[in-house]
Amino acid sequence: MTGTPLVSIIIPVYNRKRSVLDSVESCLNQDWDNIEIIIVDDGSTDDTASTIRSMLSKEWLGKPIKLITQKNRGPSAARNNGFEKANGEFIQFLDSDDLLESQKISKQIAKLKESPDSAFCSCYGKLSASADNHESERIGLCTSNTRELAMKLVSDELHVMCTNAPLWRRDFLEKQPKWNEAISIGDDLEYHLRLVLASRTWTYCPEALFEVRAHETQRVSYAPISHKQTKSEVQTLTQVYQTLVAHKLWDSEFQSQLCKAARTVYFKAIKSLSDEELNNYESQLSLWTKAPNTQYLIHLLIFLRKSLGRNAILSAQRLRARFSNTSSR
Repeated sequence: MTGTPLVSIIIPVYNRKRSVLDSVESCLNQDWDNIEIIIVDDGSTDDTASTIRSMLSKEWLGKPIKLITQKNRGPSAARNNGFEKANGEFIQFLDSDDLLESQKISKQIAKLKESPDSAFCSCYGKLSASADNHESERIGLCTSNTRELAMKLVSDELHVMCTNAPLWRRDFLEKQPKWNEAISIGDDLEYHLRLVLASRTWTYCPEALFEVRAHETQRVSYAPISHKQTKSEVQTLTQVYQTLVAHKLWDSEFQSQLCKAARTVYFKAIKSLSDEELNNYESQLSLWTKAPNTQYLIHLLIFLRKSLGRNAILSAQRLRARFSNTSSR
């Protein structure tokens, strides 16, 4: 690494004409000058693209900003498209409603200079104040322990490793499979787990260098369609399992974490998946729950569903929830 290497900041956007302007401004305010900003509009149905074009001809005229438009294919496809067009030695992905602190790029590049074998540099972030949370809070996990980070990712805790956190070396990303475009829910979990396990080492800045802004509406271009979301969650769990097996990490601890998430998704699957899709998911569950430890609860749920039908399981779930609510009062 010599001089001031170029950093490509890739921002997928869908119907976020107001917030994306703030996101871009946070990039322009970086104290690292050698950047390019690639905005990928994922088929917005409002005037997001025209608003950005207007800014490019006025306030952003001459700035290192490029707009790419594509048909609606989801945020992962938008990130892949942006990466293909990027020229930077380093890659920063940024969600279209979030912000970078002004020293994020420079501090992470300094860390990567100190650690030339590191595939990426991560950091903490902060979750902005909202109606439910009156103060901002620090989010993320900074650790050099592969198992600890992988376990937290599989647990699916919120904001363990946000899309905005890592600054990636381009040459590392070029050797890895891209974002999985078949996944819309949990795409960052699947991507980060796969790349964390593929990297031999990484580094981090132990400070909050980005801000996640809370919104009530959806943050990505997929509408809240239960069937589509559930299929995506099943796909995420399947990919996570395959990644853990490939890296010889499938043991009782990871099995327990994955099966917790799988049980939650199973109730969604009973509600929304077709018979064929549900049978396929149950086949996957049977595989995951056999070894190293037998997960009897999931086996029992599958047995009851096949014996008594979907409605019996859903009725039992509602009854359990009712008793739980009563006992908590």
